[in-house]
Amino acid sequence: MNKDPRKILEIISEETRFEILKILSSKGRYLTVAEISEMLLKDKKTIDKHLRIMLEYNLLERKYLETEKAYGYYITSFASYLLNSILRAFETNIVSPSQYFEGKEEIKLKKKRFLNSYQLLGIFLIFIGFFISFGSRINLIPTGNEVAKFISLILFTLLGLYFIIQKRDGK
Repeated sequence: MNKDPRKILEIISEETRFEILKILSSKGRYLTVAEISEMLLKDKKTIDKHLRIMLEYNLLERKYLETEKAYGYYITSFASYLLNSILRAFETNIVSPSQYFEGKEEIKLKKKRFLNSYQLLGIFLIFIGFFISFGSRINLIPTGNEVAKFISLILFTLLGLYFIIQKRDGK
């Protein structure tokens, strides 16, 4: 199987192939070229051409059906997972179609704002750690259990640094 993600996405982005995958996924059984062409109202030769391309990249599997006296095609688990992930992304607005029309600068600004929120969270966590640890020295919190306060300082500081480093790496 050729695992080049761009090629796989190119293959399934073709309208007829995408519709074939959706039909095979919804039916949950092997379908023949004749059945698929009837459902899509397309020529059998056209459907066969698309099925062969998807077979080559292991998006489909085929089996000879004795009862039909023809090959039946079924969606592979990989293709099913890929199709469901794509459909779910659009249904839950993880990706909205309007994002394709936004300028690159606007997308960069959104990403920058999101990353700045990570940086602010990191600074806030470090501040909380110092406040818990040293708050009793300035009479803001009660004294006692200094070991626990020191451990919380370390944990909050490390967590805060993690979020700040996430911002620098661009993750």
